[in-house]
Amino acid sequence: LETTPVSSVSVAAAPLLMRSFASKCHSAASTVVTTRVSGSGSPGLWIPRVMARRTFASEAGGAATQQAAAAGLRPRRKRKLWPLIFPTLGIPTIALCFYAPDEKTKEMLQIPEVKPPVAHSVVEKDAAAATTTMPDIEGVALYQYEVCPFCCKVKAFLDLYGIPYRTVEVDPLRKTEIKWSSDYKKVPIVTIDGKQQLNDSSAIIDELAERYATPKCMSPRTKGMFGKPQSFFDEEQKWRSWVDKWLVHVITINIYRTLGESYQAFEYITTSGNFPFHTREIARHTGAIFMYGLRGRIKKKHSIDAEPREALYACGKEWKDALDGQAFHGGDAGPDLADASVFGVLRAIRDMDAHGDLMNAVPEVKAWFDRMDALCVPRRVN
Repeated sequence: LETTPVSSVSVAAAPLLMRSFASKCHSAASTVVTTRVSGSGSPGLWIPRVMARRTFASEAGGAATQQAAAAGLRPRRKRKLWPLIFPTLGIPTIALCFYAPDEKTKEMLQIPEVKPPVAHSVVEKDAAAATTTMPDIEGVALYQYEVCPFCCKVKAFLDLYGIPYRTVEVDPLRKTEIKWSSDYKKVPIVTIDGKQQLNDSSAIIDELAERYATPKCMSPRTKGMFGKPQSFFDEEQKWRSWVDKWLVHVITINIYRTLGESYQAFEYITTSGNFPFHTREIARHTGAIFMYGLRGRIKKKHSIDAEPREALYACGKEWKDALDGQAFHGGDAGPDLADASVFGVLRAIRDMDAHGDLMNAVPEVKAWFDRMDALCVPRRVN
């Protein structure tokens, strides 16, 4: 093979010499392969010709490289065009995605307004919601679960205020009785004369307490110079919030404390509630086991560190301290809304073991509960 002396070119041309050397080696190998294939009589004689053409191009390229190196010039590389694809096509495409023509441009280009298709089920649902109306029940109607503590809280208020009311027991699985309520699917719900809907137990009590006069059996709620000070109402609100945020959850883990108590609770729930006959037994067994297994998660969620009964007894002692030796939290004159809230929640579990244990552990709470029970004359009319 022919080589070029290194001394005749600059050191910078060494890579070009190596490329030329590789091209000549390739030419020699092509010549050998051409001879072998052409002499074998194989029908594939097109292979050596292609390789020969490649060899000729390599030799021509090698000669041009040598001349450029001898002249001290850098060989020109082929320009790659693929990096220009994104700037040329991609940027305009992205810009068109964010472009929204104004009304004048739409009118000029005559672009029709296209509305997305709406599913048929959605249309039917909207039409049904538009035609669904609140049941026309005269007076106050309470949509409830019979043993729900928040529903029992509202019932205690209605009984104390002497407000007649009807109850509608809601199926806890299908909730067909409150399908007319489009935005709120919980209980309790109160309707007034089939025209106004009130949601959430505390909000219901607040609204009805403003509408109806305070009965004589309760502590007066008059504000102002000759009425109750603001501290009275602040203290009342404090214990009402305590019922909703703490006492209810402590009671929940107590009625499901053991598997036996859990079955006792669901026996009461399924018997008193509006469960279909074919699902009552299923709900009693599966509900009892499920809630028994869920009690630990409820404790963790609400940060209840003590054992269930210890936490319940602690709540009883807190309420005893809040009574401060008086007949009611509202004073000796009568109960207030805090009395009504605590009594309603405790009355929801009066037939369960947790209730009896609390009454025995804190006798002062039992005496208060009996006084409240005497005042709460049932006002349910159905």
